[in-house]
Amino acid sequence: VVSSAHADGSVWAEYRGEEVYGPQPTTYGLKPQEGNIHELVALSHCAFFDVLAPPYDPRYGRDCTYYRCEQQEDGGRCLLVPMELYGFYMDTLQYRGPTFAP
Repeated sequence: VVSSAHADGSVWAEYRGEEVYGPQPTTYGLKPQEGNIHELVALSHCAFFDVLAPPYDPRYGRDCTYYRCEQQEDGGRCLLVPMELYGFYMDTLQYRGPTFAP
């Protein structure tokens, strides 16, 4: 659960729990307003393939923002502050796989 954003782009988020996927390949869907702030941690060597439909596009309000937890409260709330990633690259390619229905 995320509260409204502050002028600097920071948001308060509420911790909802932890789920571990694998080692078998798995698919997981996120929705625009639920579960969309998430953290990925590799427990072993792996690959992560992210298919976004529709793709990120800041012109249409579909930004990809990375955050760091700057302040944590009892009860699991955390103030997430936008951060820059150095050496990170993202590209958009046309999806040519099977039809995806959320």
